[in-house]
Amino acid sequence: MIEVTAGPRETEANGTPATANAYVFGLEGSITPAADADFFALGSPASGSRVFAMADGLSGSSNDFDLRVTTT
Repeated sequence: MIEVTAGPRETEANGTPATANAYVFGLEGSITPAADADFFALGSPASGSRVFAMADGLSGSSNDFDLRVTTT
């Protein structure tokens, strides 16, 4: 059994930490235009919290992704 749920899409411009989209469960990014950088704000999680993030290169026809979690 497979369940597919469409998630909300990112809002441009979110190419800098100052314009980062707020995190919403299931948020989807895109790589349009080519070499697009996207930032997402995770808020203020409790100390010791973990982040699960994934980049799906197959749907974007690319495997050239960098994922980083940073602080201010």
